Amino acid sequence: MARRTKDAEPPDEGATQAYRSRLAESAAKFYHVVRDYRARDDVLQHHPEAAIAVGHLLLADQAWEPAIALYTRLITDDEANATLLSQRGVAHLGAEQWDLGHADWLRAVGEEPALARDAFDEFKHVNRWKEAALFGLLLMEQDPQNSLLWLEVALSVVLSEDEQAYGKFCRRVVELAGQNPSPQAAERAIKACLLRAGAIDLAALPGDRLARSLDEETPEKRLLPWFWGARALLALRSGDAESAKNFLTQPEAYHGNHLGRAMNLAILALAQHERKHSGEERKTLDEASQLITRLKEIQNNQGDHDLLITEILLREAESTIN
Repeated sequence: MARRTKDAEPPDEGATQAYRSRLAESAAKFYHVVRDYRARDDVLQHHPEAAIAVGHLLLADQAWEPAIALYTRLITDDEANATLLSQRGVAHLGAEQWDLGHADWLRAVGEEPALARDAFDEFKHVNRWKEAALFGLLLMEQDPQNSLLWLEVALSVVLSEDEQAYGKFCRRVVELAGQNPSPQAAERAIKACLLRAGAIDLAALPGDRLARSLDEETPEKRLLPWFWGARALLALRSGDAESAKNFLTQPEAYHGNHLGRAMNLAILALAQHERKHSGEERKTLDEASQLITRLKEIQNNQGDHDLLITEILLREAESTIN
């Protein structure tokens, strides 16, 4: 007589549910693409988790209002998925509904703090600098020793035109730079805090650390344009335009980096103007302006923090000299 086989294992409910969700997501996307919206909505009614996939399609099509309506059906006042909130936030920004987008992103980041980076980038993308600065500051507190982030956030704070906020930001950067002994942190702190004059006590900046690294020739060659530029900017803000000009006559200040060269030309034009070198500053300013125009035409440079820093300094030079 044959032995009875062992009873089969019951199916894994979690795996079964995941499989059903994937099927629902595929079905909802299919119905959306073929524009059978009644069938799509029927799937979403029974499988609301598939709405995220459909929402991505709406966002890709820049169908802001339908995307908002879709997400709103799934978001309640009491409880909401951070992903749904953030995606509705994207749609609100696309529709230029700034306050609603801000509210959604605040709530999403409150639910899931890691979304601060996405919020920061989304508001930068639409040039909403005040909101971008808010999320950038939150992001900076999550990763305080990321000195590159200091520069990114500095730009948003400066472009928000809030002088008080910029001064507070600079004091925080000085505090963080004091905890980070690297010369590159010194260079970035100086640039981040000197995009506008008068925001910080210059003696608080790590200028000695930056100068020592250059005098001892410790920076990598690729970093030299940024280091000499930061040293010159600090000298300029300190009222020593002659030293700023001399720092920027170093060949290393322009070596192999077009963005660094453009920034340093803008600083040099300001220093030449302070030294009343008639004619020189206009020639330097024109060279900087032409170089920046060419750099802005390169797709990879769009939104680059170094390009934005250079544009801020160039605008200062243009308004001062012209």
